[in-house]
Amino acid sequence: VWIGTKGGGLCRYDGQSFSTYNKKNGLSSLTISKVLQDRNGEIWVSMVNGGIAKLDGIHTVQYTKDKGLLSDDIISMVEDAQGRIWLAYLYGGLSCIEDTIIRHYGPVKGDMMLEISDMKSDSEGNIWMASAKDGLMKFDGKSFYIFTAKGVSYDNNIFNIYVDGKDIWLAVLDKGIARFDGESFYYYYDNSSVPINNVSCITKDIKGNLWIGTWDNGLLSLKDGAFKIYTKDQGMNNNYIQALFGDSNGILWIANWYGGLTQYLGSVFTHYMPKTGFNQGITQIIHTNDDKQWISSIDGGLMSFNGEKFVQYAFANRNDMPDFVVSMIKSSDGKIWMGANTEGLFCYDGNQMLNYPIDRNVDYLPVNSLFEDKDKNIWFVVNLNEIGKFNGKEFSYYLIDSIKPEVFLNNITQDSKGKIWITSWGGGVYCMDGKKITHFSADDGLGSNFVYTCFEDRFGQIWFGVEGVGLMLYDGHGFLNFSNQDGLVDNYPLSIMQDRKGDLIIGGRMGFSILPQKNLQLIANYSATKNNSSLDSLPDNVFRKLTFSDGFFGIGCNREVISEDNMGRIWIGANDRITVFAPDEIENDTLGPRIEITKLMLFNEDIYWPHLLWKQDTSLVLSNQVTLKNFSFDSISPWHLVPYKLELSHKNNFIRFDFIGVTSLSPDKVMYSYMLDGYDAGWQKPSPNGLATYGNLSPGKYTFRVKAINSQGYWGDECKYSFVVKTPWWKTWWAIVIYFFIFMASFASFVKIRERSLILKNKLLDKEVEVAKKTIEFKQNILANVSHEIRTPLAGVIGLTDMLGRTELNSIQQDYLVALKQSGENLNEIINQILDYSNIDAGKVELNNETFSLVDIFKYAENLFLSLPKKEKLTFSSSIDTRIPHKLISDKGRVNRILQNLLSNAVKYTDKGGVSIEAVLIDPADSSSFINQPLLIKVFVNDTGIGIKKEMLDNLFMPFSQVEYKDNRNTDSAGLSLAICKNLAELLGGSVGVSSVEGEGSSFWFTFRAITASKDDDLIVMGQDENKSELPPLKILYVEDKKVNQMVIKLMLESAGHTVALAANGQIALDMFKPGLFDVILMDIQMPVMDGLTATQKIKEQYKDVPPIIGISANAFKGDREKYMGIGMDEFVTKPVDEAFLFEILRKLCVKA
Repeated sequence: VWIGTKGGGLCRYDGQSFSTYNKKNGLSSLTISKVLQDRNGEIWVSMVNGGIAKLDGIHTVQYTKDKGLLSDDIISMVEDAQGRIWLAYLYGGLSCIEDTIIRHYGPVKGDMMLEISDMKSDSEGNIWMASAKDGLMKFDGKSFYIFTAKGVSYDNNIFNIYVDGKDIWLAVLDKGIARFDGESFYYYYDNSSVPINNVSCITKDIKGNLWIGTWDNGLLSLKDGAFKIYTKDQGMNNNYIQALFGDSNGILWIANWYGGLTQYLGSVFTHYMPKTGFNQGITQIIHTNDDKQWISSIDGGLMSFNGEKFVQYAFANRNDMPDFVVSMIKSSDGKIWMGANTEGLFCYDGNQMLNYPIDRNVDYLPVNSLFEDKDKNIWFVVNLNEIGKFNGKEFSYYLIDSIKPEVFLNNITQDSKGKIWITSWGGGVYCMDGKKITHFSADDGLGSNFVYTCFEDRFGQIWFGVEGVGLMLYDGHGFLNFSNQDGLVDNYPLSIMQDRKGDLIIGGRMGFSILPQKNLQLIANYSATKNNSSLDSLPDNVFRKLTFSDGFFGIGCNREVISEDNMGRIWIGANDRITVFAPDEIENDTLGPRIEITKLMLFNEDIYWPHLLWKQDTSLVLSNQVTLKNFSFDSISPWHLVPYKLELSHKNNFIRFDFIGVTSLSPDKVMYSYMLDGYDAGWQKPSPNGLATYGNLSPGKYTFRVKAINSQGYWGDECKYSFVVKTPWWKTWWAIVIYFFIFMASFASFVKIRERSLILKNKLLDKEVEVAKKTIEFKQNILANVSHEIRTPLAGVIGLTDMLGRTELNSIQQDYLVALKQSGENLNEIINQILDYSNIDAGKVELNNETFSLVDIFKYAENLFLSLPKKEKLTFSSSIDTRIPHKLISDKGRVNRILQNLLSNAVKYTDKGGVSIEAVLIDPADSSSFINQPLLIKVFVNDTGIGIKKEMLDNLFMPFSQVEYKDNRNTDSAGLSLAICKNLAELLGGSVGVSSVEGEGSSFWFTFRAITASKDDDLIVMGQDENKSELPPLKILYVEDKKVNQMVIKLMLESAGHTVALAANGQIALDMFKPGLFDVILMDIQMPVMDGLTATQKIKEQYKDVPPIIGISANAFKGDREKYMGIGMDEFVTKPVDEAFLFEILRKLCVKA
């Protein structure tokens, strides 16, 4: 809205703030006579003694007498259908501005003086002129015409005109108004009821109402032939009106002489003040079928209103009328029931007032919260915390046992299911269903225990107005909150009702809110289905709120004082007035606010961009000491002077946008949503804050988008603003190209240098690898030789003890022999552990997957247990998860080795109780129906031994780790057994662990991975002989250089019925061998003269019919067996030789199936 002022220049109002244009903006005078906006949006301003000015929002162009006008005093302006601007001068004359050409008419044109007071154009291109001397004139672009009213009291002193289609309305000074339809004049005279003299201006709003401003009688409206007057008593600033303007939203703007601006918002609200005839402190308003409104108050008893005046009801007996009416209802039979402050219950049946005293033995008996139930009983609250019921004959009273003395009951209602709901101040809500009383408090989700009111809508939903919380909806299961964040006017809902259209009306402290029926339906759908899509479908503004800016001038709404009359109007009682709201009179603003970006700030500092338009190569230091430079823009927007196509330096990347949604309907309720493309993930939640700030923006192209929503929930078109944060020079494409070439050159140099360095380094590494290989081989050879040299005599010791054990010995000798054999076996085990760990550490252990049964491994473990010395003292048990398949594919030997180690340890450290082993399936839960399915199996070895200290468990599986015991028992171990178990388990894809309680026992476990074997896979059973036939006597050639070993093996074989021939080295064996002479050859590997490998090769080379050759050696490193068998040996055993194992191999090689 553009406003011309006297002495204040030109003002622009956008609904929230005023912008002033004065001499700094190019105006030559600050007293504005007329303001015109042309079809291009440019503003033309005529000034007293200042000519005219045209403002396009950036520049101002002056037209004065010195620049071609007839005078500097212009009284009127108008734009015709061709876009030309016509000027009327104060002292006569007419000019037309078309582009840069000015044409003049007058001041005398024939018989006409052309002393024009006002001009308007019509849709046909005619210019209509009001003249103070010549009356009504018309110019059609070629000729002037004058229209006079003959034979009437009107003279030709026409002050103002208004073109209304084909009708021309005339304001005649000191006479009134007239209407000219092109042929005849029709007159409206001044009368005592409607003073229409001294008319100053005329306009028409979008509803068709004709508005007439007068110089001293206020504002008149003319519709359907009837006048209505508005003066200072109805809210005008004064009764002197200088100009009128009706905007596109239906709002009438009124310029008062020395009275500023007044807005007429229509007949949406009607206010009745105390001076119109009613007392303050309205407690209830009800409506009867005769279109009367009945009003109760705290200091005026009962009144009625018939649409024109208030009537105070008085009775012959003053005691029949309550002075202080606390609550009032209309019952289903049309009677009016009132609760008094002290006198009890009253009933007015249209003829007489009946009093029903209440005797509760207290002095103060306020009767409030009246309510009629489905059985026509009158319910009420008496003495603040007691519930009463009157059935027309007698009273009944109810007390809520749990209610506290400080809790006041304030509302009673009955829902559609017959339940009685009672709200309270301080105690929450109580519900009576005829059987029990249910209490709802803040702890149950109510939000607060201070509740104003309760209401059931037509969907059966129960609504509560809760202090400081807003609306709480109870759907039978829980509470759902709606607050001012959802558009509610405030969080103090004092009254709730539903009008005939289904809208929910909620009165608050700052105004009232409307929940439209369509939104209420969505909420009801959610309550019924708990489907969040219903709530998601709600608009951003769930409620529409009406406050002071909409015409609601009351000081809030009194509690429970809201009702609907027979015409659909909402009556609201407040402390200082009665307000009547007419929903049908609301103008729907479906277009939404028009968004304008009003400011663009950098680093929160306002910048006057026009000054920088031609100085973009300079630097600007802001007040916060930030330097603005390297920016550019090509133009600025009109009026707000925001730069277009702005490009900023990467250092000036802190930007702020100020914006406004322009609308004249409730501009204070406009909300905004915005987003920055390239930065924000989505639209920001609507808020009333009209600014957006973005800091530390990365280089790139951005588009700021903003839109506004009005109080009725309609969005306007979005506004877009694009800008660029420039890439710093070191990140530009040409800089990147330079970087690329520099990088390539540097890279080429680096490659050459690196290549030379790598060649040199590789040579050094080759030498180091060679040294490392030789070192490893040296260590392995030393270990092999040491183990061989130890195993060889050890084999003799163990063998001789076995042989000795077969002779007759006394008990003492037998004990010594057992100890000797145990020491030898312990030493052998230590050597085996060292060799195993050495192979593992060298990475020479590989998996050998085969099909086996876990049942077989457990049987083998049981046999191992039975062979141990403590078997008579301990119990043994085993179990296998039934989900574990019978056939598995994994490394059977490694699994068996881990289990043997753990079982041996368990027996070793268990003196009483027992040992158990158990296998369970970890993953998957079911493996019965799949072949080749990966499995994870966990095996437990549990004992009831001495246990392990908690602090020793962490390092238990480390190499050479041993547990210290209080009894200093000898472990006879190198501390490698558990470390080997750990490495083997990890090799099998699993892990190991332990849990132990000192003094109670231990539980060791390991996991390994396997797959389910098919039914066709061959099952290898441990200890199973391929040929069960007895071993016949054999002729055996045993090649061995050590006498002790010769003695042991010879005794072992001969005691089994075999014939043994001895050879001290390979050469002797080669000389002794003849085909058919021997059934099998036992060949030691390391011997003087000729070793076993050479002897084997030569025998194989010289003879075709060669018996099986079994290698015997103390060497047990990875690959030894494969190496020996690769040169022609048929099998291989290690020293010390296990008798059972040796005979099993002999049976395998020498017994035919």
